[in-house]
Amino acid sequence: MRSALRPLETPPQRSVTLQVALFYHAFFVVLYVPLTILVETWRIDYFGLKDLPIAIIASGLMAPVEWGRISLGYSGNLRESGWRLFFFCVLSVVPLGIAGYLGVVGPKRMPFDMAPLAVVVIFVVVEVASAVRLLWIFFQNLTRRYYLLFDRHGALV
Repeated sequence: MRSALRPLETPPQRSVTLQVALFYHAFFVVLYVPLTILVETWRIDYFGLKDLPIAIIASGLMAPVEWGRISLGYSGNLRESGWRLFFFCVLSVVPLGIAGYLGVVGPKRMPFDMAPLAVVVIFVVVEVASAVRLLWIFFQNLTRRYYLLFDRHGALV
């Protein structure tokens, strides 16, 4: 028997930091990917290297992956969906891998190449840290709701 009403609703748990980082990262990617493809095409013409098309393919692959990753982050944050934020974190490995390839392994790196790659890495690290913190809060709220449904003997209240 219920002795008192216990609320099962929790206040909205959305991250403003994650939302702002995703917003600015989306605009940065719109500029970064085409400019990177143009610079890599210039390198092929200027240096005559044969392994640079891999860098162009990696940069071209980054655009649809980033679009999907950023849309999962937006919707996961606004709808408070744990699985969307989880897959957002999983997809965050791709831009870090591409940035690592282009910055460390890629051929004929210029000094100006590291600045936009550092911005990509900073954006991804801030977004993943915010998403992991938000996932932790979501799981705490789910656990809290579960325990509010049952009394200390395990019976449904």
